[in-house]
Amino acid sequence: MAKELTGVLVTKDKVEVITIEDKLDEFYRILECECIDITQIMLNGYVLDVVIDDEGLLKEDNFITYSDANRILVGNILVVKHNGPDLVSLNDDEIQAVIN
Repeated sequence: MAKELTGVLVTKDKVEVITIEDKLDEFYRILECECIDITQIMLNGYVLDVVIDDEGLLKEDNFITYSDANRILVGNILVVKHNGPDLVSLNDDEIQAVIN
């Protein structure tokens, strides 16, 4: 059984805390995509990992989810963090930072 992972899912219509199994097909399902990538962002002093649709820029009518001086992320994203090579759940303070 895969471990569970709690993060913040940001879509065009909502921002919600979700818990999923840490499995590739779960990322595809919640992000509604076929290929993912993982990048990092700094948000309110936290270094966070963002699981994104790797082909998001190629899709019509996608929306900007996050932008900073260096990049733009589009489409649905899942915000989590990592410990070594593993993705891990956000704690309550990190969840609030993402939601706010």
